[in-house]
Amino acid sequence: MIEANTAFTPPPFAAISGPIATRAFLAALADISDLQTRHIECIRCRYRLGKWDLSPTIGIALPVHRPPPGVDLTPGIVPYTDRLAAGKGPIVDSFTHDARGTITYGCPKCSKRTALRAERRTRLFLEAVDRAHRFVAI
Repeated sequence: MIEANTAFTPPPFAAISGPIATRAFLAALADISDLQTRHIECIRCRYRLGKWDLSPTIGIALPVHRPPPGVDLTPGIVPYTDRLAAGKGPIVDSFTHDARGTITYGCPKCSKRTALRAERRTRLFLEAVDRAHRFVAI
């Protein structure tokens, strides 16, 4: 489906910054049993850059962002944050993002930079699942 360009459709309106998975693609993903987290690493130096999970609801490989140990991100954890955010809309913590867009990864070890769109991240993730690899080299 990905090679035939039938897995994703363009967004219906400009507020969404990336592709939307088709129903047929989401149904095909539901049949895959091994959708565990895959580690991403630099193709040059093998430095581990992070992790990806495949979201079954939107059908896109998402970066896994977990807060550092000991950090609690519940609202109001610091008393003044509620006052600072008054009248400014919802607070979005630094561990969320719009995963449908392009994400640029930079290797701190060899300085290689790689920009990946949502379709390419998903393709690389599914290729790693197909080959039974735990790592995705980018």
